Amino acid sequence: KNIVPFWLLAILVSSPPTIYALVVGAPSSVETGEVGTIETIMSVLGFILGYLVTAVLVYGTVRELRGNRASIGDCIRGGFAVLLPVIGVAILSALIMIAGAVLLVVPGIIAFVVLWVAVPVAVVERPGVTASLGRSVELTKGYRWQIFGLLLLLLIIGAVVVFPIAALVGGMTVYAQSSSTPVVLMNLALTALIWALWAVIYAVSYHDLRVVKEGVGTEDIAAVFD
Repeated sequence: KNIVPFWLLAILVSSPPTIYALVVGAPSSVETGEVGTIETIMSVLGFILGYLVTAVLVYGTVRELRGNRASIGDCIRGGFAVLLPVIGVAILSALIMIAGAVLLVVPGIIAFVVLWVAVPVAVVERPGVTASLGRSVELTKGYRWQIFGLLLLLLIIGAVVVFPIAALVGGMTVYAQSSSTPVVLMNLALTALIWALWAVIYAVSYHDLRVVKEGVGTEDIAAVFD
């Protein structure tokens, strides 16, 4: 129900690389096929900002579930406060999933499901990087098939709706050599929307797992933000 404000907030937080692209123009990698230092920095910044969006919107979603709508400033401050552990959780989770996928595809999928709510744990409970992973393992136990079903549903929606749009925007980006302002803005809008949707899904999953498994109320879950 907050898709528009959350989408706009995601666009705001993740916009610096887009602003760079609009100001500087086409990256050298498009013209030469080589990835330069600035493009690498922008890619790393994009990764960091993507997880900042997740932290910001997890914070905002939990506050919203409690009935206390957070302002843009509150959400951004809440996200920045846990950015480093969230990045740590994201990197460690990715390494575990990649290792699982290298061994066999199935272990990678299992790792993805088991660590489904590690980032919301890092935002709300703030136990540290490794403890957030362990807490996600604990919370998802007994509900992993449901999470896997949710993941499949999201993948189907992505394949039917998001992927064709992303392919269209990507094709337009290549054709315009990333210098067309409308194309760059469309790419930002689509990416921000995807980040926003996943962040809210993570947050609601975490909230519902705690309510079902631990019997705690939303007030107790969000009390950490007081």
